[in-house]
Amino acid sequence: MKESLLRQAEKLKQKNHDHKCWQKAVSILACVVVFCTVYALILPAVTMEKTAYCGKEEHTHTEDYVKIPDGFYMERLLWIEKKVLKDGSEITADDTFYATVNEVNPNTGDETTLITVELTQNDKVMVSFPVTDLEDVDTVHTYRVFESDADGNPVDKSTFGYEVGGEGNIEFVDSDDNEKTITITNTVITTTPDVTPGVTPGGSTSTTPKKVKTGDNTPIVMWMVVLFVAAAAVGFVIGRKRKK
Repeated sequence: MKESLLRQAEKLKQKNHDHKCWQKAVSILACVVVFCTVYALILPAVTMEKTAYCGKEEHTHTEDYVKIPDGFYMERLLWIEKKVLKDGSEITADDTFYATVNEVNPNTGDETTLITVELTQNDKVMVSFPVTDLEDVDTVHTYRVFESDADGNPVDKSTFGYEVGGEGNIEFVDSDDNEKTITITNTVITTTPDVTPGVTPGGSTSTTPKKVKTGDNTPIVMWMVVLFVAAAAVGFVIGRKRKK
C-alpha cells in the first residue's frame, strides 16, 4: 500500500514537471511570434526614416531617368483629318489625297521630310513619332503638314481642282502635350461660266463700238455733206412747186 502511494506521488510529480516544461516552451514561442510581428510592422517606418545609401560616389538622386530602357519608347501622336466639301456638304471624291509631314528646325527654319501618308476622306489617319530618350520629352518639336502628291511634293493649287485649307504648323511642347489633330479641308472648285467678250462678270455690258477695217481709206465725211446738200435742194424744189 505504501509503495503504491509512492509510485502515484512520483507520477504526479513527473506530470507536473512536464506541464511546466510545456508552459515554458509555449511562452518562449509566443514571445518570439510577438517580437517578429512587431518588427515586421515597424520595419517600413524605420526604413523611411533612414537616409538611402547606394554605395557609389557622392551624387544627387532624382526621379528622372536618363534613358528609357531598351525596347521601350514613348509616342507623340499626330492625327491628320481629311474633309472633302462641295457646296458646304461632305462628299467622297474619286481622287486619292496625300499629306506630307516635315520637321522644322527651330534654329534655322530648315525642314526635313519625315513621312508622306495617304489620307482617308472625311476621316482621320494617325502619324506617330517615337521618343526613345527622356531628355527629348520636354523639347519643343514643330512639324509642318501640307497637301502633297504621293512623292511628298506640294500640290499645284492652280491645277489641283480644290481649294485647300488647314495646312500649317503643329507644335508639341512637353511630355504632357503628346497628341494633336490637324484638319485639311478640300473644297471643290466649281466651273466658272464662259465670259462673253466685252462683258465683265458681275458688271455692266460694254457698249464701246469697234471700228471695222475694210481697206478703203476714202473719206466719207465729204460725201455725207454732198448727200445732205442734195437732199436739201430736192426738198426746196418740191416745196416751190407745191406753192405754185
